[in-house]
Amino acid sequence: MTDDERNKAVKQEVTDRPQPLYTMTGVAEIFDVSYRTVQRWIKKGELRIVRPGGLPRIEPAEVKRLIDESRS
Repeated sequence: MTDDERNKAVKQEVTDRPQPLYTMTGVAEIFDVSYRTVQRWIKKGELRIVRPGGLPRIEPAEVKRLIDESRS
């Protein structure tokens, strides 16, 4: 296996890994808003959550979507 092939394999492995989920507090810190604001976004349907184990979490793709929307 060449170095180039090895690098491609490592990159593919990294992109195949599930990304960690954000907490509501983490999202509040990213956007520099209060925890309560994040709760309002969720209640209004502006931010979707998942509940693994019953705890509210936000997927990285959802955070990226919100960032992209805020830029436009």
